[in-house]
Amino acid sequence: MKINIGNLEIRQALPILVKAVKLTREQGLTCRPDTFSSWEEIVETYGENNLLREGEDYEGYLLVWRGGRPEVNRLSGSLRTETNKNAILWAAPVYKEAFARGALKRVNGALTYVWCIGDMRVDERLITKLTTALSQTEPIVELDEREEETLLLYLGEYYFQHFFQEI
Repeated sequence: MKINIGNLEIRQALPILVKAVKLTREQGLTCRPDTFSSWEEIVETYGENNLLREGEDYEGYLLVWRGGRPEVNRLSGSLRTETNKNAILWAAPVYKEAFARGALKRVNGALTYVWCIGDMRVDERLITKLTTALSQTEPIVELDEREEETLLLYLGEYYFQHFFQEI
């Protein structure tokens, strides 16, 4: 089966954020965001030199800190400091606090939420098999009948067919 990488971007992401670290394609596709409990842990893992800076044009994957938890996003654009107070009237307190500190960033471009295979709650061997395939140029994985059934049960028919394609 072929993994449809582009289809792992399942929806638009919230266009404001506080912090983001750049990831390689492989890191973005195989990331396990739920293993991080703090922003400091993320920076320690990926390095301060990979922080996305304001105004930096970037096309690729990010690990962002969103409302007390990490998530993988894909950016095509840049970040700028949010200066419009009206833009955050509806926002959660964490974003209002960041705005007050001048730390709230707005996306200038497109930002999508990436569904992470590494965070699935299935057999570790199956996750390893899938993440190994994602690290290849052509993400193809051979699944046995039991593994296909597991994925179908976990994802449901729509997402299974959306994420995977028989070849």
